[in-house]
Amino acid sequence: MPPTCGLSPLVASLIFGSEATMAEQVLCTQCDKPETQCACDRYCWVCKGQYGIRLCEDGLYYCPDCREACDVRVVDSRGA
Repeated sequence: MPPTCGLSPLVASLIFGSEATMAEQVLCTQCDKPETQCACDRYCWVCKGQYGIRLCEDGLYYCPDCREACDVRVVDSRGA
């Protein structure tokens, strides 16, 4: 069975589908700042891991394994 991020496909498509099409800068959901200015404690919101953590298109931080399992993209250097 493939890894899952714990969201039903319908919920995931509603969250990630709308977020992925936005041309606006992606901000941290805790401090409303881009990744380069965010001073929040960084850990994966799914597994609480602290290795390879990056801000993703939904404004949450993920580790590499959970990014792959949840099929979310890392925010690029411009914050989009």
